[in-house]
Amino acid sequence: MATTARQTRRSGFGRSRSAGTKKRKRPEQVAGAKLIRWIDSVVLEDGTRPGLYFAHTPNGGARSKIEAAIFKGQGVRKGWPEDTLYLPRNGYHGFVQELKAENGAKPDKEQLEILARLEEAGLAVAVSWGYRAARNDLEQYLGLPLSRALA
Repeated sequence: MATTARQTRRSGFGRSRSAGTKKRKRPEQVAGAKLIRWIDSVVLEDGTRPGLYFAHTPNGGARSKIEAAIFKGQGVRKGWPEDTLYLPRNGYHGFVQELKAENGAKPDKEQLEILARLEEAGLAVAVSWGYRAARNDLEQYLGLPLSRALA
């Protein structure tokens, strides 16, 4: 039997926040979404579209114990960088990026160890704080002119 909009609202989906709850700020997610929109719009001089080779892996975030166990069983690795560009450039096999909020925390020990291991394997690596830094790191990797005043 099909679910109607009225039934969906009754079951709890689509409810608005109650007046007493605050909207959660998610600066990394906002920066990541802007980065995806930007890289999907890029076309290199040779016609390559880097966005077709770029992926975000949602490793972090709050998860239930069951969901965390499922993700771990599927190979999700703690500390793994979330953004990957599978496009060789300038002697590198690809590019991985750990995106942090603009004024966010430093990468933890596990993240730094993984980035070092990936760099040893021939990948370019970056830790970028905020959208502007992340975009500039990708522009540098791709050999594009660096942006100055970005929205």
